[in-house]
Amino acid sequence: MLHTVILKLNDSLNSDVWSKWFHLLELEKQNKIKTLRFADDRLRCLAAGILLRSMLFNHCQVLPSELVFSTNEKGKPFLVSHPELFFNLSHSGDYVCCSLSSSPVGVDIEKMETLDIESIASYFSIHEKKYICSKDTEQEHLDAFYSLWTLKEAFSKYIGSGLSIPLDTYSFFLNKKKFLFPPN
Repeated sequence: MLHTVILKLNDSLNSDVWSKWFHLLELEKQNKIKTLRFADDRLRCLAAGILLRSMLFNHCQVLPSELVFSTNEKGKPFLVSHPELFFNLSHSGDYVCCSLSSSPVGVDIEKMETLDIESIASYFSIHEKKYICSKDTEQEHLDAFYSLWTLKEAFSKYIGSGLSIPLDTYSFFLNKKKFLFPPN
């Protein structure tokens, strides 16, 4: 089982709705949101938390106020009453995404923006750098970069390591039909 939902946010969330949703989150999540500097980041984090709780309610029939989360030895959260369920969140730009699965899962979304590929090349293996540089146009460079970046981030979330494993220590090889993950 794998369910993934992507929501597009808008900035018309009024304070009454914000307050109602905010109070559905556990205190630790509320405190995390309060520490975020920018309103857009607070909105994305809140929306991702509510999306997760909604999906968990639909799947497990557990009310958001009754959900209890804990973390494993690597710090990855899980639902105490249903440790056989796995979930992962991502948010970027105007979107939030949540995947709920019966096996470990990692998800990443990114708002595609123009960036200096050279300045971030250190995040990629030699094979991946060659793949990105082999593209002809700036848009193809960006597409290649974001394809690899989201794979790497989703993979690190899938294995539960976050970004503690250097991204340049493993490679994804992309072609039109599949991607491969052999060791460097």
